[in-house]
Amino acid sequence: AIVKEIERAGGLKKWNPGMYDEKDWQRLLWHWLKVYTRQDKDLPPLYIGYGQSDINSRAHNLLAEVLPREQVVMIKGRHSNSTFKKLWKIFLDGFVKS
Repeated sequence: AIVKEIERAGGLKKWNPGMYDEKDWQRLLWHWLKVYTRQDKDLPPLYIGYGQSDINSRAHNLLAEVLPREQVVMIKGRHSNSTFKKLWKIFLDGFVKS
C-alpha cells in the first residue's frame, strides 16, 4: 500500500508522508529514507542491490531513483539466494568505494 502511495505521488521526492503513528514502521522507514536522501550533511552512503524480477522491485526502484547512480546495482534475477550471492560478490569485489 505504501509503495503504491509513493508511486501515485510521483516518487519519493514528491511524496508527503503526512502524520502517522510511530508504530507505522513502513511509513516511518520511507519518511526516514526521504529525509536521508535530501541531506546535505556528510552522512554515510546508502547502497542498494537487487534483481530486476525481485518481488519487491517496485519499492527498490523508488529508492534507486533518489540515490546516486553509483550507489545502485540492479542485476538480472529474482528475490533469491543466487541473486543475493551475485550482488554480494559485486559489492565485495569493489563496487563500494571507500
